[in-house]
Amino acid sequence: MSLDHKIAQMCRQVQETVSLALASANDDALHDLSVIGVEPTRGAASLRIVLTADGEDVDHDDLEERLARASGWLRREVTREINRRRAPVLELVLLRHAPGAPPVDS
Repeated sequence: MSLDHKIAQMCRQVQETVSLALASANDDALHDLSVIGVEPTRGAASLRIVLTADGEDVDHDDLEERLARASGWLRREVTREINRRRAPVLELVLLRHAPGAPPVDS
């Protein structure tokens, strides 16, 4: 199994883990988030998790704060599910518009 294949497999596993964690989060606002992609950065030492919010009346600033507060918990969830000596650093990126749609002025 090549290194690229292992990284791609880990990204898929992290996407599934974060999606399930958000769906079961204590903070109901996080239930409306969808993971649309996981990208490795710095090799696989760091992962960029790209999310979008479902719904039309979304307070992105509030959601970003809630995500920041949940980041440690999400990293622990990821660490529990993947087999790696060191857990990757997670960079949570909340898109302010749906993929393919024009950006909304903030």
